[in-house]
Amino acid sequence: MPGGLIEDGEPPAETARREPAEETGYGARSLRHLVTYEPAVGSVRNPHHVFVARGVEPTERDEGTRRHRSARRKRATSCTRFSAASV
Repeated sequence: MPGGLIEDGEPPAETARREPAEETGYGARSLRHLVTYEPAVGSVRNPHHVFVARGVEPTERDEGTRRHRSARRKRATSCTRFSAASV
């Protein structure tokens, strides 16, 4: 499951769209937010946002470093926001 850190001021959905394209070369026609949860409640403020991507297609040419699977599969992605208080 691709994921990454949310840039300052970036909405989680934008991160969920950007990170898979950067990491896998796939982009989604649509995203649906599934859940936001805190895996370390009580110790760190660290929300994780989970999205489902649909209509997944390669966004860049395969340069021999990636193998693209069928674009019809559903993909899940997550992104994390760390607050300044958690560092």
